[in-house]
Amino acid sequence: METQIRYYQAARYPFLWVPSTEEDRVIREDRRALDDTVDTYQWDLIQGWQRLEKTADGIWMWKPIEVNEPAPAGQPPRQGQPQPDPHSALRQIWNPRIGLSAFGDREAVFYLKDFHRWFKDIPVCRRALSIKEGLKGAGKTVVFIAPNTEIPSELRNDIQVVEFKYPDEGTLRNILGLVCEDNKLSLPDNAEQVVEAMLGFTSEAAENALAFSLASKGMLDIRTILDMKAAYLKAGGVLLYGRYAEKLEDLYGLEYMKRFVLATIHNPKARGIIIYGVPGTGKSHFAKAIANFVQRVLLTAKFSGIRGRYQGEAETRVKEMFQTVEAFGRPIVFADEFEKSISGTGSSDTDGGVGQRILGETLTYMQDRPRGGAYWIVTVNDVDEILHLSGGALLRRFDAMFFCDLPTREECQGIAKIWNRIEGVSIPMDWDFTGYTGADIAKLATHMSMMGCGPEEARKFIIPYGEANGDELATIREKAKKTCLPASSPEGFVPPPAAPKRKVQMATPSPSVKSHLH
Repeated sequence: METQIRYYQAARYPFLWVPSTEEDRVIREDRRALDDTVDTYQWDLIQGWQRLEKTADGIWMWKPIEVNEPAPAGQPPRQGQPQPDPHSALRQIWNPRIGLSAFGDREAVFYLKDFHRWFKDIPVCRRALSIKEGLKGAGKTVVFIAPNTEIPSELRNDIQVVEFKYPDEGTLRNILGLVCEDNKLSLPDNAEQVVEAMLGFTSEAAENALAFSLASKGMLDIRTILDMKAAYLKAGGVLLYGRYAEKLEDLYGLEYMKRFVLATIHNPKARGIIIYGVPGTGKSHFAKAIANFVQRVLLTAKFSGIRGRYQGEAETRVKEMFQTVEAFGRPIVFADEFEKSISGTGSSDTDGGVGQRILGETLTYMQDRPRGGAYWIVTVNDVDEILHLSGGALLRRFDAMFFCDLPTREECQGIAKIWNRIEGVSIPMDWDFTGYTGADIAKLATHMSMMGCGPEEARKFIIPYGEANGDELATIREKAKKTCLPASSPEGFVPPPAAPKRKVQMATPSPSVKSHLH
């Protein structure tokens, strides 16, 4: 999982940038790859310089050191600053005026923290540029570790961004083993499912989740770990994880779309589908029901959150979102009303280019993502931008685009039966469903239940979509005619196959609770 630091250091790269919050893991895994002749240092504003040294028993430990700034031959070294500062840190690594480093002639890697903050100071950028050539010749590499890629424009051509991925299954399995060992537990029978539940966590978050589960439940409880994952993702505001009750048997119709997705979703080549259509026809229900049916994690991608909250760093946030998605292994990812996230891409003047950057990152990800990864279900209410952006490049990144029209009469009757059962009412099968969406039928049943009345009385408080939006409906159908596949099967209702069964075993409770973190 290391950043291939040994190759960059051997190639004399002066600057690397690792976007990660896992500072310790980045350095620890890089150190394993470096030759022992290469020194390792880290710096931050509070602790100043520390050197990574190997103890007699072979354990790497950080040792605080005082660093004096280099001085010309024959002159005493200048005393270090009493309070560390970024200017001194860079000057101590390499002083371009005298061509010396305070750390001697040995090759070294320097990990500098929080410089995404300091680079907002123009003199810090200039000082970094001034030491670039000296670093190359001296075999010294500076690695900036930051939670984002807010690299100043002055340095973009000089800093190599190196991705550091979330822990893979092997790393998480090791973490699980260590936590079990520290708490004197045997590895649980469902260890693979515990590891799967931790996918998408950082190492520290995974350890925290296991420790919390042991403290609160006395066992390694998968549901507790997944609940912590939901909270972890929610804090980021871009991806949401949740458990949903929607089932395929509660979604009548859309058989053509169901058949295609269930036939292809397990194929490593499958990428996902786009759903265009009338509001209220079950598009979001479909994504949740499919995830439940195939027993895969459902993530909701909030592109609108990136556009609204992170306009200055949209590109970074989208990359982070895709990286997190892939860390989950094979999730279902649902993105609602995607066209709103990329609207305005024809003119960067309208939104500062945010939509264009989101679209660009999405196109790159969908083209380059590994096979067998996430399966995307994307809905749109306006198909124009999807069809015309980048010459239709976005549409080509998906397996198919389906159109959800108003349900047929047979489908309306099937939907009514479902909602009769859910709400305990009786919508007659000969009811006039003209203009009704599935959502309208659900509302009719709910009104009947709340008001304790029949369908005629409840109908007075409903305006079906087709009745209220006749002109819009005609336009939607015309746009879909030559570009989309019908979501409903012309052959009528086809019951979905039985859901796959999956045996889940929980670990034996243990009163011993000792976190590997402490």
